[in-house]
Amino acid sequence: MVHIILGDQMGVSITWLLIISLIMLVPIVGIIGANYIGYLFNLSEPLRVIVAWLLLGFFTIVNTLDTRISLKIQGVTSILLLMLLFSITLISLFGSGERFAQKILVDFRIGNFKPIWLGMTLVFWAFLGWENLSFTTEEFKNVKKDLNIVIAASYLIMMLLYLGLSAGVIIWLDPNNPETIRAPLAEVARVKLGAYSGATVATIAFLIMLININAWVWGPSRMVFDAGRKNIIPGIFSRLNRHHTPHYALYALLFSYSVALMLVLVAGPRIIPIAIKQVNSVFLLLYILSIISFIKISKSIYAKGIGALAAGMLIFFFMEFGPYLILPAIILAIILLKLLIKTHANTTEQQKIP
Repeated sequence: MVHIILGDQMGVSITWLLIISLIMLVPIVGIIGANYIGYLFNLSEPLRVIVAWLLLGFFTIVNTLDTRISLKIQGVTSILLLMLLFSITLISLFGSGERFAQKILVDFRIGNFKPIWLGMTLVFWAFLGWENLSFTTEEFKNVKKDLNIVIAASYLIMMLLYLGLSAGVIIWLDPNNPETIRAPLAEVARVKLGAYSGATVATIAFLIMLININAWVWGPSRMVFDAGRKNIIPGIFSRLNRHHTPHYALYALLFSYSVALMLVLVAGPRIIPIAIKQVNSVFLLLYILSIISFIKISKSIYAKGIGALAAGMLIFFFMEFGPYLILPAIILAIILLKLLIKTHANTTEQQKIP
């Protein structure tokens, strides 16, 4: 939509911005999965990064062989995912009224918004991944009907889960504890029910993280494939193998993920929160541009007003990222430079016409 409404330059730049962001995001998803293995076996940070690379490599190979294998893996573990997340939500919120008042209401009253900000950051991740649905439209038999049902049902389920889980993490966990970031589900279970429960949840959570890793390997490869078809990036990435999967896109992304994981090895785990905030700011920018596109095409004053309100709230949240806005700022500067060059070229061309 941004490409169509705001112009080719904006669309191409956003595509590149998404690709760069996914190259940062997908390795982090792999590390999150590896962290649950590390939680169980007390692995060092370098070993966790190696496990993440092995997971990403495995699912890259799976996705180059046959999409149906990938879908079967997700189908087998989807029910487990919902059961685990609903269980952790209930465990974390049961009997938490007093702690909620202490951790949230008191902090809010005295002006300490750090826990609120932590919650907003966690909940924001509920919105990441919806872009993958746009890459799957070719897989639907009845896109107009089925995609709307999938989006509506998924949105209701995931928002309930993310709000509940985020509240549980804020109420029970210490934000300065590394395990809060590495394996929050297992840590909530450990704090509430004991070490044995934490280990059990960590095992189940790792199995369920395989769904996320597989989805994040699959989705970006389709976006790169589509960008190759549109000649935004080299056309080689639009080629399919005999299994009808974009193998060049998958292998190129795996190489990029490997470089990103090497940077994590060199810089250490402290680079992960920086990358997460960088990715958050990029996706927020995309949402803001999408709302601007919506406002531009809307004819109703009411719709434009709702869009303006939503854009204002997102821009306020967006500005809180401060120095982490460097990547969006660079991309927007490049877009502006290209538009100025194009405008200057058009002006010069018109002046030549007698």
